[in-house]
Amino acid sequence: MVRYPVSDMNALELEDGEVGTVWFRKETRLHTSQNYRANGVSRPRTHVSTTQVGFKRITAPRSVYSMILRLADARGEEVAGVENG
Repeated sequence: MVRYPVSDMNALELEDGEVGTVWFRKETRLHTSQNYRANGVSRPRTHVSTTQVGFKRITAPRSVYSMILRLADARGEEVAGVENG
């Protein structure tokens, strides 16, 4: 399990429901590979992938979302995309 400080939470998002998800980070990675053609010439290939990190399929997503906001507010930190009141 990886720990993320509030300051590293760059994408707080609530997927609400009886069982919901709280996403708090998006990680983008650049991947490169070589493609070889029939004539033996290689050609670099690049693609980007984005992964979301969070608490998936939890029974109290609103509570967890609120806790993250309160923790950020208490520490005087901001979670990207959310205005602390």
